[in-house]
Amino acid sequence: MNWFRHYGLGFHAGEWLARGTVVLLALVLGIAVLRLVIWLLTPKRDKDESETDYWRMHGG
Repeated sequence: MNWFRHYGLGFHAGEWLARGTVVLLALVLGIAVLRLVIWLLTPKRDKDESETDYWRMHGG
């Protein structure tokens, strides 16, 4: 176990864990930013419109 942890992957397990954490955090932050951009760019629906008018104006 000690050999694998230190030499099995070519670098120490702590380095592997740190790299995995960085990749995971980058992925989570990327998804969060993407969701924020989509939320900001999505047109807000006017609550006073009727259902028919809304879909007529938005091509549905």
